[in-house]
Amino acid sequence: MKLSLSQVKLELFLLLFTSKLINSYVNYVLQPQHVSVIVGGVVGALFAAFLVMLLVYRMKKKDEGSYTLEEPKQATVTYQKPDKQEEFYA
Repeated sequence: MKLSLSQVKLELFLLLFTSKLINSYVNYVLQPQHVSVIVGGVVGALFAAFLVMLLVYRMKKKDEGSYTLEEPKQATVTYQKPDKQEEFYA
């Protein structure tokens, strides 16, 4: 497939334009204040994910063993009201 001179010029122009555009974008993003914002956002997102995972783990752990496997036993001792009213001081 042969390309005409105008097609070659167009492809060269697009290549140079996109490379300059990408280069300017990369230079803009890699400025120190932008890098710190990006790193802070990534660290914050990782910390939030860790907290959610910890919360889910604790909820699952709390749920384990909370079900009784046998019938609850009735208490043999019931509350009895005392005969006389006395106060005790600690």
